[in-house]
Amino acid sequence: MGQDRRRIAVIAAGMAVEGYDWVTFLALLPYMTRALVNDDGSGLTVGFAIFAAGFVSRPFGALALGRLADRRGRTPAFVTSLWIGVGATTGMAITPDVDGAAWAAPSLLLIFRVVLGAAHGGQAAVVNAQTYEMHRPGSRLDPSALIYAMAACGKVASLTVTLALIAGLGRAEMTGWGWRIPYVVGAVAGVALALAAARGVDRDRSSRVDTAPILRRSVVLTRMAAVVALTLGTTLTYNIWIAGTVPYAVAHLGVSESTMVSTSLAQTLCFAALVVCVGRSMRHRSRTRLHVVFALANVAVCPAVLFLTRPTTTLVSYLVGTTLATVVLAGLCATLPAVISALFPRAIRGAGNGLPYAVAVALVGGTAPGLREALSADYAVFALYAATACLITAVTAIMIGRRSKRAHDPATHPVPAPATR
Repeated sequence: MGQDRRRIAVIAAGMAVEGYDWVTFLALLPYMTRALVNDDGSGLTVGFAIFAAGFVSRPFGALALGRLADRRGRTPAFVTSLWIGVGATTGMAITPDVDGAAWAAPSLLLIFRVVLGAAHGGQAAVVNAQTYEMHRPGSRLDPSALIYAMAACGKVASLTVTLALIAGLGRAEMTGWGWRIPYVVGAVAGVALALAAARGVDRDRSSRVDTAPILRRSVVLTRMAAVVALTLGTTLTYNIWIAGTVPYAVAHLGVSESTMVSTSLAQTLCFAALVVCVGRSMRHRSRTRLHVVFALANVAVCPAVLFLTRPTTTLVSYLVGTTLATVVLAGLCATLPAVISALFPRAIRGAGNGLPYAVAVALVGGTAPGLREALSADYAVFALYAATACLITAVTAIMIGRRSKRAHDPATHPVPAPATR
């Protein structure tokens, strides 16, 4: 039991570090763009483009590290993802500003974001599979629910550090050099965790997987397509209503960075607590059926939230909308990792769930903040796009739910029954 808890703690800390690194970029975007782009008119657009580019590499990392996890074990792949992330985060911390290297500053930042995206894509693939396999029927908390909860805790840490620096250094110093400090903190945390994870955690039960895949290629591709569809609505709404609130509100609602960071901090704490609550409820309820309920709820609230968070709204309406979205997204994020992992046998679970999940995140999640910004003058188009993604996710969840019911809901078991050829 002690070893299990240590394994879970290391994995959870890894997701917290990933959440920290990921959100830090968005939280610091108003300062970084002034230092690295030196163009207040296009800086935010360039920053969102670099943010989106970091998602393009996620599928490559998911495929490479997912296959490594399936062939060599979960821990080697997990540790590798951590070290890659440390290198990328360190690179962003020491990127020269635009005054010292006008052409190199945005280019280097882009390269480091792409590398970090690959690390995050691979880590998600490994962690989704590993937490699913660690689940024990009757346990108080489903480990899969910790993925997004700890990622949210990482966001809380990032926003706390950012808020403290804004208050302590001021706007001028934050723009000049202060924005680099959160990246240094993230790199140090990544090094400490990589060293801890490499000390043999998970050495026994998740070390090697020697069995060959037992699903036909057509079945694997069909299930990968289902993972993409299940992820579309979740990752889009998460990135616009949970992760991307700070730069959007600063740009369109006239809110100061410190005020919006404080508000986002409170919302994120609520989100993490709700995810844990859903994780505890999965002790007695089917993950798949819960996911269907929350997917349908996301479709139902999507039009209202889109209206409340439109660019011409007030801060109060915006906060009401994002808070409503937080409640629904907590359920989706708590159940999604286990539902998509249950679709694949252990021998191909790392790459099987990780690659399509990363593809969906890259295509929809990473581009969501920038696309919303680009369509801010014609928000109805973006609203239709977001509502469609949520609907696709809900319909797919219903189909998966019916399939699970016929198969006695394999998502409620730690290892699904193998499919016949």
